[in-house]
Amino acid sequence: MSKKLPTYTEMIVIIRKAYNTHKLIFMNRCEIYKVRKEVIDNLRISEDSFNDFLVLLWRNGRVRLEMGAPIYSISRNRSDYLITSTGTHFYYMEMH
Repeated sequence: MSKKLPTYTEMIVIIRKAYNTHKLIFMNRCEIYKVRKEVIDNLRISEDSFNDFLVLLWRNGRVRLEMGAPIYSISRNRSDYLITSTGTHFYYMEMH
C-alpha cells in the first residue's frame, strides 16, 4: 500500500490543500482524520507515514495540534485521533 513519500515541501503543499478543503467554517482548524483520509487516499501512503509526517510538522512549528473533540465523539474512536508515541490524543489541527 505504501509508496515513496513526497519531499517535505511537497507534503506541506498536499496537506495544506486537504486542510483548506476540510477547514471548519469560521474556525482556522480542521479534524485531523479528514485530512489524513484525503492525503492517504490520494498518495496511497500508510496512515503511519501520514501521522509521522504530521508530528514532524508539529515539532517544527508548522501545525498546531489540539486535544479537544466534538461532544459527539466522546466514544473516542481511536482512528479519528492522531496518537503520539507518548499516548497523547490529538483531534484538531491548525496550519500556520
